[in-house]
Amino acid sequence: LVGADRVAADGATTAVIGTFGLAELAERHHVPLFVATPLVTVDAAVADAAASAVESERYADLGVELVAPETLQGSVQARGPVQDVTPPELIAGLLTEAGLLSPPFGPALASALAAGGA
Repeated sequence: LVGADRVAADGATTAVIGTFGLAELAERHHVPLFVATPLVTVDAAVADAAASAVESERYADLGVELVAPETLQGSVQARGPVQDVTPPELIAGLLTEAGLLSPPFGPALASALAAGGA
């Protein structure tokens, strides 16, 4: 059971970094993964995982003399993602205030939202 910060129209979820890895492990070991999230996190304008934005933090420049050969003199930019996206095919169900939504999530989310869930 994991949470989500945002849910795309197809059920792809954006959550804290590591959620996608947990979903892959759950699938490999035949353990269903459920996402508990309120319907207010659904962004119907975001179609799928490919359209989902992931938040990241930019880190200060790192001196390459410690981390790269001389041919890469200057600085290296580092990025630290704080979220990842889990595709709907790795999710067994979405637990919401409207109840358990099952795949395919697109129609299930649309119906829950139309019923006034968010």
